[in-house]
Amino acid sequence: MEFRASNTSYTIFLIFIFIVYCTSSAKGAPTLEATPLEPLLAVAGDSVLIDCVVKNLQNYTIIWRRVVPGSNKTEILSAGEVRIIPDPRFSLLHQKGHETWVLQVQKAQVNDSGRYICEVNTSPRMQIYRLLSVVERTPSNSKAFPVDHNYTSCCVNHKVPASCQEFCSLQSVIMGGHPNPWQCMDHLPVITKCLTDGRNHMPCCVKQNIPEICRSVCTGDYGLTTVLQHYSCMDHTIPTLSCIAEGIELLPGPPQEVSVEPLSDTELKIKWVPPHQDIPIEKYNISIKLVRELSDLQEMESGMADQKKMSKMPEVKKLGASSSVKSLMRVLVDGNKTSYVASGLLPVTMYEVQIISENSHGSSMPTPAARALTLASPDESDATASNSSETYFAHLPNITRCCEEKGVPEGKCLRSLCDPSDDEDTK
Repeated sequence: MEFRASNTSYTIFLIFIFIVYCTSSAKGAPTLEATPLEPLLAVAGDSVLIDCVVKNLQNYTIIWRRVVPGSNKTEILSAGEVRIIPDPRFSLLHQKGHETWVLQVQKAQVNDSGRYICEVNTSPRMQIYRLLSVVERTPSNSKAFPVDHNYTSCCVNHKVPASCQEFCSLQSVIMGGHPNPWQCMDHLPVITKCLTDGRNHMPCCVKQNIPEICRSVCTGDYGLTTVLQHYSCMDHTIPTLSCIAEGIELLPGPPQEVSVEPLSDTELKIKWVPPHQDIPIEKYNISIKLVRELSDLQEMESGMADQKKMSKMPEVKKLGASSSVKSLMRVLVDGNKTSYVASGLLPVTMYEVQIISENSHGSSMPTPAARALTLASPDESDATASNSSETYFAHLPNITRCCEEKGVPEGKCLRSLCDPSDDEDTK
């Protein structure tokens, strides 16, 4: 009898649980999945509408928050349809019976930029982030910002397979839904480089408080290699993409086809082609560095002439403990120029040149390094013609020996291709 009563109680308990489950399933828990995730870009002075779509809200309350810049703290902007923040520029727009809750910011200011949170006060809380970037109004950004940034052509040029080209559009990356993202992991470094388009988005990423471990993406360098790094950076994906979207519209790209040619023993002519991006450039920042050695692994030729030559080189600050490149000079050139002559250099010395485009909003990434060797001094060349290779090429690697080891045939090929001191065959 006791068993039957106990069994009946257990059955009633199961029926009760089933009814509660069915009722809950029919009603459905609140969800924010329909909320768009695109970063919002606006010009100062415009009105901004930040939307949040909440399905099955039931009796819960929608709360809008804003992350306080420089911290992880938040401030409440509105609760339900009531504005909490004193700033009258903020208001809540919602039509009864509809699922969209819109936070309106009138006369947006640059300091309104940041992360906004749409929250449902469930337990635990449900939240979704919206990214807003407000920039100053200038002639270059008076037109509406396109949200999308499509770089498929860059991906194709870098051999990204068709199955991974869904990652070659900013809109597509933000919306997600890729069936097999892990199959494209090997191509993410190239995709990231195409995404950033040669612009330096790092200042924006720092301003958005993106952790240092996640910032390499902001310069086109996909440096995430461990599961921990990927997990740590997931929450910062949207702010990072927002910075990139903003930078694509405002930042200049790097110059193209940079070349360096010697004019004399103390001069190099640097030439370039303007960036292909249609963004105003105010100036070019040219870095000219002296290359003391071409490789730490290659032997340095010895001799008094070399010691004398090295002693004449200026003392400059090293870039790193193992670096063979030493900083020499930095030059700013007007943005409408496409060439520059660097003077006051050392004879028969290798120099490395990189160029950065700059405007009032920021800069591009540096161009790939271009190197050139200054010519020999005419006076010294005449005086020491018999041993010029020892005098002027002592601090350069033994290119001839390297060519021999790599199988370059002896004779004219070896002399003309591998011996920079052979004036007759290298002309």
